[in-house]
Amino acid sequence: MKKSSRTRDALNAGEVKALFDVNRIDELWGERMYYVANLLAACTGMRKAEIVGVRGTSLQDDHILVDRQYRSRYGLVDTKTYDTRRIPLPEVLMEELRTLRKKNGEGYLFSRYSGKKPVCGQTLSDRLRMAMVEIGISEKEQKDRYVSFHSWRHYFNTVLRSNNISDGKVQSLTGHKSRGMTEHYTHFKVEDYADVKAVQNKIVPFTKAG
Repeated sequence: MKKSSRTRDALNAGEVKALFDVNRIDELWGERMYYVANLLAACTGMRKAEIVGVRGTSLQDDHILVDRQYRSRYGLVDTKTYDTRRIPLPEVLMEELRTLRKKNGEGYLFSRYSGKKPVCGQTLSDRLRMAMVEIGISEKEQKDRYVSFHSWRHYFNTVLRSNNISDGKVQSLTGHKSRGMTEHYTHFKVEDYADVKAVQNKIVPFTKAG
């Protein structure tokens, strides 16, 4: 298949701050679950299908285990690259995920069916699209800039590298198999990852009510 030559844009810091304003969750996202799903993508670079596939068992003490993804046609399957990743999470985000686990148990965390079935991946994309419109990024601008849910991977990659996280760590967290792919995802304009947590905590401070 021919790869697209279009360059996907990454959301900038001001746009991300506006999207994750804890005082506007209902207004922007309609439901807190969609806010949390997008915050998880921003802080981990997880693929949409990986986020849809997050279960209660995916949550560890201070990190998330990424070992599966959910495809509507096939259900729970291996990740795109058949790898397993352990990604540290800031405590603010861990608390949000634990709240979802209390509701859905060991089943799918992002679910409207008590954890038995996950939400549709397209719904995550649609909620982000609508939230971007609410903060002033029109649908036309979204198309022109080629921003979508997948842009969170570009955003996370960019934030890590702009804060001098090594390419080796970036690749282990995002699941990239080459430095070239890491370069492609960069847009400059659990103990072993203390530096990564410090970067993540630059993303989430504005999620706390002021």
